[in-house]
Amino acid sequence: MDNDADLDLLLLRNGEKDAGARPQLYLNDGDGRFSLAADSGVEVAAADARSAALADVDRDGDLDIYMASAKGANFLVRNDLDNDYHWLDLLCTGPKGDLGGIGSKVILYEAGRLGEAAYIIGYQEVGSQFGYMSQNPVQLHFGLGTRTSCDVRVILIDQQTIDIPGAAADQQLRPAPPEPARIPTMSKGSGEGQVLHPGQEFPEDFTARIQDQHGQPVVNQAVLFEVLAGGGHLRGETSLEIFSDDEGYASVHWTPGPWKGVANVLKASAWLDSVEIANSPLTFTYPAADLSAALSSVDAATPIHADGATSSDIVVTLRSSAGQPLGAGYSVELLVSGSGYVVTVADTLTDAEGRVAATLTATQPGECVVRARVKGIGLTLADSALITVLPVVEPNQPPQIFTFFPSENPVYGQFYTPITFALTTVRDADGDSLRYLWRINEVVASTDSQMVLYPSIEMGAVYEVTALVMDEEDTARVDWRVLVALTGVAEEAALPTVLKLQQNYPNPFNPSTTIKVEVPESMEATLGIFNTRGQRVRLLHEGLLAAGVRSWNWDARDDSGLPLPSGVYHAVLRRGQEVQIRRLLFMK
Repeated sequence: MDNDADLDLLLLRNGEKDAGARPQLYLNDGDGRFSLAADSGVEVAAADARSAALADVDRDGDLDIYMASAKGANFLVRNDLDNDYHWLDLLCTGPKGDLGGIGSKVILYEAGRLGEAAYIIGYQEVGSQFGYMSQNPVQLHFGLGTRTSCDVRVILIDQQTIDIPGAAADQQLRPAPPEPARIPTMSKGSGEGQVLHPGQEFPEDFTARIQDQHGQPVVNQAVLFEVLAGGGHLRGETSLEIFSDDEGYASVHWTPGPWKGVANVLKASAWLDSVEIANSPLTFTYPAADLSAALSSVDAATPIHADGATSSDIVVTLRSSAGQPLGAGYSVELLVSGSGYVVTVADTLTDAEGRVAATLTATQPGECVVRARVKGIGLTLADSALITVLPVVEPNQPPQIFTFFPSENPVYGQFYTPITFALTTVRDADGDSLRYLWRINEVVASTDSQMVLYPSIEMGAVYEVTALVMDEEDTARVDWRVLVALTGVAEEAALPTVLKLQQNYPNPFNPSTTIKVEVPESMEATLGIFNTRGQRVRLLHEGLLAAGVRSWNWDARDDSGLPLPSGVYHAVLRRGQEVQIRRLLFMK
């Protein structure tokens, strides 16, 4: 306590056990005898005193006392020693850089007598506990008396010895082992285990940590981060040099490439004196997808027609090596051989079942091969689809008879007087070659565009005359009924007696049908064709009807000459308030 280089004695004494007892300080006279230092200032009323610790609290070169009491106030007793004795403090550092150097042994010798046991001034060992529930600082305090210097030896726990000869008094020494060569080691920090979303920056940084052999952070160590695969970047750069921070961490923000399924690899490496440090390089890897080019498939509907409208449905399915659908988000590109084909893809990314759907239309007949390539990965599937494109076959346009002679029906004639029949205006929209065929009572009479009938049978005989016009697929026809008499009186007798709309013939029909009206006398009337909605689609006659049997040929076209769809139509004959209707069935 008095810095005279020998150990003094402090008695706490327990006032609970010994009534009125107070702490006492006994000073060592250097010969092994202690004498009570009366009124030293330590005689405080420490009720049930339990522990004490010594430290130079006010840093004036002597030890102060802190006493702890179980049933009263604690006391700090400041040492105001003023005897001009000298002192020396030591704060050690252990072999692993541990400040305080717990377990270190410190020996002080007379100056010039280092290592000589007979000249030891003092000895202490750095510990972590000195008494009941108390601990002195790891900084050791030695009194030197009148000595102004001494030799110091420190023995660390690994038996390293630190000698400090001629150490001057009245200071704090910090003996430490020689700084060992730091051996840096690299390890992974944060980053791994995150979910990769193509083209989107990972939410957490990717980090490499640099530490020495004692686990201490290495500050300001250069770490090179490089994107090795996947087409990603480090906020615009493919490589960045980052220096470790105070905790030894070097971090980067990594954005993977835009394609799902591609292997993405980030490398971190570090060097010391041109040599890579331990564990360098590190790699952060997101492996390529388990895509099987052999088990994946390309399917397409075939054949189609080269009309630019009908389409082939194409389905590409990506599968793993286990044959399972690969899932959503993979970008697929379709490759089509040849020209004249249009491929439409609604979404180039696969759905949850690993599929991409597309359609193909064509304007040229032939065959094309459809292949699929997974973008980014650059893998073309082994499977392909062959689509056959057939030429467009235009529907045949049937021949049409626009005008014919005689225009009336029935036709009245006299025996042995020739009657000429002719198809005066016939057209075929396709320009097909046409053939003609005339029949009289179902007997072939001519193959020309006209025919002459020579009535030669008995009075009252009837002839059924039919004219047919044919291309390779369809036929148009006109029918006449010929009534033959000897005199005009007989002819008049054959006139109809009532107005009657006959049922068309043929019915059902395709491409045309004949509609006849029996007219007893000349009269005003209209004849039209109506659809099932009551709309008139064709006007066949409007105005004066002459007496006799009148005939019209309807080719299933409207007033504009446009073809009508198949279905039910109605022929409507209207004379004043009188209406007659017949049902017609047009079938394609």
